[in-house]
Amino acid sequence: MEAFVIILPFLSRIRVGALRPPVIPGSNSWGPGTYNFVVPEYNTLTAALNAGGGGGGGVTGGAGGNIYFGGTGGSSSFNGIAAYGGTGGGNADGGRSAPLANGAAGSHGGAAGGDTNTVAGGAPGGSPGGYNPGAFQYTGGYGGYGGRVVKTWTYGQPGAPIPGQTLTLVIGGGGAGGYGDYAAGNAGGNGSGSMSWN
Repeated sequence: MEAFVIILPFLSRIRVGALRPPVIPGSNSWGPGTYNFVVPEYNTLTAALNAGGGGGGGVTGGAGGNIYFGGTGGSSSFNGIAAYGGTGGGNADGGRSAPLANGAAGSHGGAAGGDTNTVAGGAPGGSPGGYNPGAFQYTGGYGGYGGRVVKTWTYGQPGAPIPGQTLTLVIGGGGAGGYGDYAAGNAGGNGSGSMSWN
């Protein structure tokens, strides 16, 4: 007697590879640095990144140069989104006889690629150096604030991170304070980042 094998139609449509592992909600946060982020299983994944603030400007004994300016804060980025650092404050010229020599403030950083892109929403800029020889007060420029970017991806949407991928996450540090032979500026605040998934 011959044996017959019956394959039911619905069995041919079962795709074991399409079954997803369970999603375990979680979160993490980072300070300045470069990291390898392994994308977890998720339904939604939200990244919030803050860029570093610019450094405050220093006070020179003469016209000075760029070494007296505060440094630019570092940018923060992940999977096509970015927040940009604030620029440093300008130097004050303490060798002049009027307070018109005060330094200009740095520019605030913006952001791109997010659901929200906020100018000056990131780390604060550094305070400037100050010098008071008597009659006049000389002050460098304040550093600009870093930008902030927030993005939420839904699993499977175009451009969304793929679970199991290793993606680069960069968090920018604060810009250095400007050098000062009369008074140095202070460093800007460090950037930060966080992710949550569920």
